[in-house]
Amino acid sequence: MLDLFSLTIFIFSSFVHPFFIYFLPKSHTLKTLFFSRNYSTPLLMHSLEIQLIFKDSDVNDPTVIDDSDLIKKVPVFARSVNPYNLDWKTMKPVKTEPLKIKFPKEAGEFIFANFHNYKYPEDDAKLEDYPKANEKNLEELKIIIELANFLECDDFRKCIGFVIAKKLESKTAQEIVDYLGLECDPNDLDDSWIHPKFEEES
Repeated sequence: MLDLFSLTIFIFSSFVHPFFIYFLPKSHTLKTLFFSRNYSTPLLMHSLEIQLIFKDSDVNDPTVIDDSDLIKKVPVFARSVNPYNLDWKTMKPVKTEPLKIKFPKEAGEFIFANFHNYKYPEDDAKLEDYPKANEKNLEELKIIIELANFLECDDFRKCIGFVIAKKLESKTAQEIVDYLGLECDPNDLDDSWIHPKFEEES
C-alpha cells in the first residue's frame, strides 16, 4: 500500500513535472512503474506511437510513426497523443484511432525522412541544403508542400517553398502562373502582372 507521502508525490509529479519522481528510492513501486530497468529513461518517452492511413494505403496496413521527437514537433500528431492517457497494466499510452491523411504515402514518407534535417531557409540558403527536395519535380513538390501545410509543419513547408521558388526562376511567366494556378491579365501592358483565377458564376 502506498503511504500518503508517496501518493502526494505521485499526484504532484503526474500533473506538474515528472522530475519529482526522482526523489523516490530506486526500489519504490512508483519509480519502477514510471521508469525502465536502468532507471534513467521514462517509459513514457519511448512508447509513443501513432498510426497513419494515407489515401493510397491499405486501411489494414497503416504507417506507424514511433519517433517521439517527430510526433512532438508535428502539431497535428502532437494533438492526437495524450501522454497521460495510459494503460495502467502496460504503462503505455492507449492507442488512438489511426489518423487519416488525404495525401499520397510517398509524400508523407518524404517529409518524415527529411524532417529533422531540413532547417528554416535563411538568407544564405542554397538548393544544395535540400538535396532530396531538389531531386523532386515541381508537381511532386506541390503535393509535399500541401501535406506539410496540412500537418502544420511551417519550417518544413518554407524549405519546400524555397526549393519551388528556385526551380521556378528558370520558367517563363506563363509557366509560373500555370503552376501557381494564376493567370496573366491580357489587358495589362506588362504581362508580369498576375492575378488569381476567379470562377465564373453559373
